[in-house]
Amino acid sequence: MSLSSTSFLGYTVNDQKVHVRDYIIRVANITGPTSYTTGGFTVSIPGFRSIIAGIPLLSPSGYVPAISAITSNQITIQVFYSGNSGAPLQQVAAGTALNSITFQVLVIGY
Repeated sequence: MSLSSTSFLGYTVNDQKVHVRDYIIRVANITGPTSYTTGGFTVSIPGFRSIIAGIPLLSPSGYVPAISAITSNQITIQVFYSGNSGAPLQQVAAGTALNSITFQVLVIGY
């Protein structure tokens, strides 16, 4: 891995280059919890020692997942929904059963 820094229009731009072969890239299908906890639910992703990024790929009907935290081989997923057309997204209420929903996340790590 190499890191270089350049100046562009008065801003410092850091360019990190890595070899893809050094990382694991996997699509994880994650089933939601039987009882959602405010702040999100945390899952371990097998095969990773450390996760550096998680990107939600699929948004199940009416739900919008967001990665709120990454620690070692675990990611925390917050789930939002739109209560009314045109209204801002709201976090799913605590206790909501999401175990019939599968969230798809692109996971990058090693």
